Amino acid sequence: PLFQKLAMRQAISYAIDKKRLVDEAYYGAGIPADLMIDPNSVWAKAANIPPHKRDLAKAKKLLKSAGYSGQELSMISRNSSIPYSESLQRMLGEAGIKVKLEILDGGVFQDRYMSGKYDLWPGGARIDPDPVLTMVPWYYTTPSQKGSYSNPKVDKVLDSLGSEFDQKKRLKIFKELAGTIYNDVADITLTF
Repeated sequence: PLFQKLAMRQAISYAIDKKRLVDEAYYGAGIPADLMIDPNSVWAKAANIPPHKRDLAKAKKLLKSAGYSGQELSMISRNSSIPYSESLQRMLGEAGIKVKLEILDGGVFQDRYMSGKYDLWPGGARIDPDPVLTMVPWYYTTPSQKGSYSNPKVDKVLDSLGSEFDQKKRLKIFKELAGTIYNDVADITLTF
């Protein structure tokens, strides 16, 4: 229920320094990203999302607004993502968000992920050149959806994007889609 509040999702977003995450977890070999799309692609340029900036004061204010009272959140992660997960845990802690990090073997992780028994998970996605292929599994409302985000407006825009063939029109539709997903904090895209 806490994550159904936009203020809570925004607080987590403002608590994260994406450049620091790239430096700590990947030794600088990555690119901070704000959308589930290549940040250097024509799609990202069309979306024109303002670059994310960490703001701990804003994160703390949003936490109060969301009704967060210091309860411990569980973050599940795989063994292969320990530096990434630990970096996120530290940053969230700096904003006052208590996170219990659980490092799990692949099968156990998959069971917990599929059953929804976690609060946070630093996941990954396959990024395709076409945003419809990348975004439908995460943002389109279906029983098999990978995330738990649901927004009828996003469903409608994804339908429009998938049925349009004119590239200029698709870029305009994508700008609307990206803005909605970004403003809803449907997820927090971190790095590419």
